[in-house]
Amino acid sequence: MPKKSLHERIKETELGKTGKPEVDVPGGRVDGVVRGTAIQVAVNPTTTELQEDARVLKMAPQKRKVMVVNKAGDVRKAAQAMREEGLGGTARTPKRLGKAPIKRVSVPKRRR
Repeated sequence: MPKKSLHERIKETELGKTGKPEVDVPGGRVDGVVRGTAIQVAVNPTTTELQEDARVLKMAPQKRKVMVVNKAGDVRKAAQAMREEGLGGTARTPKRLGKAPIKRVSVPKRRR
């Protein structure tokens, strides 16, 4: 049995048993939806990839939006990409992947 990629493992842990993987939205495709939360996973992302993921996440109809990055150092970059898109939500590291604690940054919605 072949090994799963890091992206697939993170997506599985985030979605659990009840989540729906690969949900189509008007701007593209979100990695998953769990109980009203849209989840986008980014593994070793560049700045442009983070901005593209934030753009897709913004188009999701779910109320809560979460961007998951695999490195703690990329959490701030993901939060900045969300701010630039005017997207409110959370940028964080994955749950239960290794022993490292979860690093989380909340991004408020842009005020008009």
